[in-house]
Amino acid sequence: MCMAMVAERDGLDFRGAELAVKMELAPEPARRFAAFTLTVSLPRKFSESDQAKLAKAAELCPVRNSLRPEVAVSVEVVSLG
Repeated sequence: MCMAMVAERDGLDFRGAELAVKMELAPEPARRFAAFTLTVSLPRKFSESDQAKLAKAAELCPVRNSLRPEVAVSVEVVSLG
């Protein structure tokens, strides 16, 4: 996960972070995913700057960017701390 790599690089304690994924199928006849909604739950409060950095890492993820352009991906980063 790109966010974990950024956290490690910047010395942020990312342990305990959780990811929930909601997937939406495209309407028939194509059998494929149309959208993904990702919710990243951070185990502690990070500064606004650090949280923005982590959210940007999720946006720039090479796996996400390898999906077809018509596949919608939304990412929400929430702090549990």
